[in-house]
Amino acid sequence: LISSEIGHRSGATSTLINLGQLHILLGEHQAAWKCLREALIESEAIGAVPLTLDALVGVVQQQIIGRRYVSAAELLGLALNHPALQIDSSQVAETALSGLRKVLPAEQLEAAMDRGRMLELDTVVADLDAMSVPGQLNLSG
Repeated sequence: LISSEIGHRSGATSTLINLGQLHILLGEHQAAWKCLREALIESEAIGAVPLTLDALVGVVQQQIIGRRYVSAAELLGLALNHPALQIDSSQVAETALSGLRKVLPAEQLEAAMDRGRMLELDTVVADLDAMSVPGQLNLSG
């Protein structure tokens, strides 16, 4: 990436997130995970919380596609309640929430999102970083 070659770390991270989103749309889930994971790690390293949340919303999308609804709802609870969530990411997160409402009973969705509100962003990123594939996160236990 040119932005990383010239030292523009936030630009490179944003590009990774966009590539991850593109890979999700194309059904290339391993490539999406690689981009999103790298974006999470880099955004955390440079302290770019809005970018971290943007990448996290991408992980939520990927988890929904993989039918990991409860984990997706927990991450969504964290993202939607974080004060640094930007409007573009918020709109994507709201779309994901709408999708989750169709597949999870309301009380299960609300309970998962409540657990997510209690999570620490840096801990979640560290847990995601430790995963080589986007498996089931055990966020609440």
